[in-house]
Amino acid sequence: MSDDFDPEGLGNISLIPSKPPGESCDTWGNIQGEPLCTVEERHGNCFVRIFIFCVNGRFYYGYQINIGTMVKQKTANINDHSFSSADFARSAASIEIERICNTNKNVKKIFADFIKIRYNQRSLFESIG
Repeated sequence: MSDDFDPEGLGNISLIPSKPPGESCDTWGNIQGEPLCTVEERHGNCFVRIFIFCVNGRFYYGYQINIGTMVKQKTANINDHSFSSADFARSAASIEIERICNTNKNVKKIFADFIKIRYNQRSLFESIG
């Protein structure tokens, strides 16, 4: 292998995969369609939504956070870690969201009120299969 730069070879590199990984995904692996379930908690104008998707019997999550000055979103992607149940996916999403919100002291104070998202009490999530 040569360390020499080949400008002709640069045209052979594609940043877009040649075909989608499945019918339920777009070209980049983002899961499309309606989520299996959505967990949402809202306090005034602040909210957190967790979306659970099921693809080929595996579960994935995405989320939207709008708390104070923090606005974040994660799209469920087939290339992310998958889970064996919707409850495990929801728990992983909750842990990631709490970690993100704890990085900002102002958001951390507001996020403390998000009991449904922060605590893994199964009784709060009857709709998750």
